[in-house]
Amino acid sequence: MKIIYIFRNNDYAAILAAYIHLKINIPPNLEQAPLKKMKLYYMGVDEEQRQVYLLKYSMKKHILMNILHGVGNIFNEGIRIIELKRFDGFLNNVYARYTNQYKMKKYRKELEDYIHENNL
Repeated sequence: MKIIYIFRNNDYAAILAAYIHLKINIPPNLEQAPLKKMKLYYMGVDEEQRQVYLLKYSMKKHILMNILHGVGNIFNEGIRIIELKRFDGFLNNVYARYTNQYKMKKYRKELEDYIHENNL
């Protein structure tokens, strides 16, 4: 079985969805990872041995979905396509909270180092 997350915008939200699915630690710099349109990105294998992919599309989503299901039928593979557009707001919110938490940890470490260095 293959799971393909398809999306049109918000590359970082799609990567975040894949990391959450795979239960992998999320890197702090997802904005710096632009993905090319119509290129299939392999993300890994989940705990149920399903392969997870990302695919950024530009137009004609229904044609893309037909092609993906057709390829799955040719190779006798089950394919589950998940459209991330409906999750954009949710994933943006999760990512904003995550990055704020990461920044707070970073600033706290810098503050602790400053206090230690200056014997405050």
